[in-house]
Amino acid sequence: MGRLSSPRARTCATALGGNCIRQFGTPRFTSRAPPRTLCEGIGALVRCLLLTLPTMTTTIFDALRKSHREVEELFGDVQNAINTGQIELAKMLFQLVSVKLVSGMRAEHSVVYPRFAHEAHLVDEVAEALREHDGIERMINMLRIGQLEETEWCTAVSQLGQLVADHTDCEEYALFPMARLSLSTEMIEQIGSEYLEHVRMVSPIAGASITWELPAPEVPQQVIVRFKAA
Repeated sequence: MGRLSSPRARTCATALGGNCIRQFGTPRFTSRAPPRTLCEGIGALVRCLLLTLPTMTTTIFDALRKSHREVEELFGDVQNAINTGQIELAKMLFQLVSVKLVSGMRAEHSVVYPRFAHEAHLVDEVAEALREHDGIERMINMLRIGQLEETEWCTAVSQLGQLVADHTDCEEYALFPMARLSLSTEMIEQIGSEYLEHVRMVSPIAGASITWELPAPEVPQQVIVRFKAA
């Protein structure tokens, strides 16, 4: 997955008018023995997430960039598994990356975006980021429960990877620099700490969650009974 590969991503990258060029490494496919069951694989990722999340003070920008790089690497592993015909391994790895995506987005919704909107006054930017999250979550749900044919599934995974890459570009090249201008160092570190704690809380259930919101229950119509005077 290349960075800045879509017109929208390039627009976001130049939003501040600065130098938005960065270097990155092509994700490496690390040879690993696949877990015996899907549950074992997801459980292994959750344990890894809980053990490797930094405990020292870190800024929210550092924490999110670290998460972005880990997601990129996992998507690279998924794509390499597809390219080598290891579809079952690709599906296992997709479950791992989807856990990380869902838990990260849930933490952003609860901790990060409200602060960016109210403290940094980035209401419109946060609203756009939330719309992008919605598209990512819907794609994850389709891949999880859509019963797609193998070819359709592989195509959908590639599309999801591109959605995530474009969203990451917009966050790192537009949203983060603008938020940094308005937030104090103490606030940035506080948000980072709260974000990591929230990820720890939601990671154990992110694998089983379906992220579509249930429709609000209908309010029963009020029945008015009138009595005629005798």
